Amino acid sequence: MVMMRLKSCLFALLSVGLLNIGTANAVDVFEPNTTLKLVVGFSAGGAVDITARNIARFMGQYIPGQPKIIVQNMPGAGSMKAAVWLGSQAPKDGSVFGSLSPSVFTQPLIGISETGFLPSSLAWIGSADSGEFYCLNLKKDGIDTSGFDHNGPTKEFIIGATATVGNSGDFSFLLRNIMGPKIKVVLGYEGITDVIKAMEAGEVDGLCGMIPAGIYAQMAGYVKDGRLNYLLAFAKRNREISFKSAANINDYLRDEDQPAADFIFSQSDFARPFAAPSGVPKDRLDVLRDAFMKTVTSDELNEALGRSEHKMAPVSGQELEKINAQLSSAPPKVLERVKQLLAPVD
Repeated sequence: MVMMRLKSCLFALLSVGLLNIGTANAVDVFEPNTTLKLVVGFSAGGAVDITARNIARFMGQYIPGQPKIIVQNMPGAGSMKAAVWLGSQAPKDGSVFGSLSPSVFTQPLIGISETGFLPSSLAWIGSADSGEFYCLNLKKDGIDTSGFDHNGPTKEFIIGATATVGNSGDFSFLLRNIMGPKIKVVLGYEGITDVIKAMEAGEVDGLCGMIPAGIYAQMAGYVKDGRLNYLLAFAKRNREISFKSAANINDYLRDEDQPAADFIFSQSDFARPFAAPSGVPKDRLDVLRDAFMKTVTSDELNEALGRSEHKMAPVSGQELEKINAQLSSAPPKVLERVKQLLAPVD
C-alpha cells in the first residue's frame, strides 16, 4: 500500500512537472530581450501605417517577455512588395510579421500579380479591422462639385491612385470599368497622403479604396469640418454602410456582374490583414495571433486611434483562413470577370 501511494505521488509530481514544462514551452517561445519587426507595406503617415504603428506600440505587452516591436515601411505595388519579401526572404521564426493590403490575396487568384507571389507563403495573424470601401472627394465651399448624379458622372472625374494593384487602384479601376470613360485614373502617387494633397491642390478630383478606419485616421479634420463628400460605397448588399449619404455601387451593377463584385467586396471582411511568413512554428504563430487580438480589441488602442465611438472590427487569424479558403474556391468564370472589372484602362 505504501509503495502504491509513493508511485501515485511520483506520478502526480511528474504529471505536474510535465504540464508545467509544456506550458512554459508553449508560452515562453521568444528569447529574452527579443526585438520583433513589423513591416508595413505602405508609406509612412498613411492610415495603414498609423494603425500598424499603434498596434506595434501596444502589442508587445501581450507577448511573454514583452518584446519591443519596431516598424519598417516597405511600400511598393500596393503592399505586394512587402508580401513577396515576407513570403520569400523574411525569417520564419516569428520575429517578423507584416501589415498588408487584402488585395495581396485576391490578386494572385485572378492572375493580376506578376511577381509569382503565392498567398500560401504567408500565415495569417488576423485583420485589425473590417469595413466597406469608399470613393470620395472634397466639397468646395460646402458644395458638391463632383458632377455625380443617380446615373453616375456627368463630366470627367479624375481619381488619384498609388498603383494598379492594391485597394487604391482596384477600386479606382472598378469604378472606371463600371461607369465608363468619364472616369480617369492617374497613377503614381506614393501614398494616400499624396493623393489627398493632390485633391487639395486640384490635381485630381477624388480618391477610392478607403475604409471608415482609414478615413477617421487620416482625414479626421475633413470629417470634423464636413468637407468630405462620400460618393460611393463598395460593399455587399447585406452590409450596412457607415456613411449613409454615399450611393451604393451595387445599384450601378449588371446582375451578371454581382458574383464578381461580391468577390471584390469580400476584401472589406479583412480590410487590414496582418501576416507572418508561412513556416513560423505553430506555438509562435499562436502567441502572435493571441497578442494581436488582445491588442486590437483593447480600449487603449481604440482610444489612441480616436476610435472610442467607432471601435475597430477585427477578424481572427483562424477566421481569416476560412474567408480566404472560400475565396480560393470561387468558380473560374467569376475570377475571370473579376480580372476584367479590375483591369487598368486608359
